[in-house]
Amino acid sequence: MHAGIHVVIDGQREFVAEQLVGNLYLNFRNGLNWTPLDNFRQRDRGGWDVTVAAHCFRTLDDAVVEATTRRLNSIVGHAFVGEDCTAFIERAFGKRRLFADSPLLRYLGVGVRIGDPALPLLCPDAQLDPGASGKLQFDVIKNLPDALADADSPNARNWLLQRWLPALLLGGAVGLGVAHYSSASRRSTPVSRTARRFLR
Repeated sequence: MHAGIHVVIDGQREFVAEQLVGNLYLNFRNGLNWTPLDNFRQRDRGGWDVTVAAHCFRTLDDAVVEATTRRLNSIVGHAFVGEDCTAFIERAFGKRRLFADSPLLRYLGVGVRIGDPALPLLCPDAQLDPGASGKLQFDVIKNLPDALADADSPNARNWLLQRWLPALLLGGAVGLGVAHYSSASRRSTPVSRTARRFLR
């Protein structure tokens, strides 16, 4: 459901670089957190987690991983409303699509990013241990089609909030204004004597 980047520092300290949602600061200012791996594993009542090696993803190789390691030393966090967990990971890896578009919208021929659930685009021949393979439902996700949407495009939730919600609000405001004007104009329109006789 959620994704982050498992980072080992100095060969011993382990962290998860992740984009979090929650309070006003995370949502609207900076959601980037470097969470100790043990704390990450204790979240959500001790639910399971899986780490997949970067080279198991379709578009990653050693050179990309090395560049990402350097990038993480100075990466700047973004507000969660504009960048969810999967978008952060894709930005960290040089704006490469690493997670699938919405399967439903893709079936309809439209490429739209989703962040939840995180659907990793793994190589069909990736070598995963049985535990990781089962938890990720690898036999299903290995057949996901490559993403169509651009890495900078908003996910479905943000697309709805940024594109459609303002349009719906504007349309609603215009509709209310027209209804109010129409109602007010009916009240203020004088009725002629002929019309009054006809209405009787």
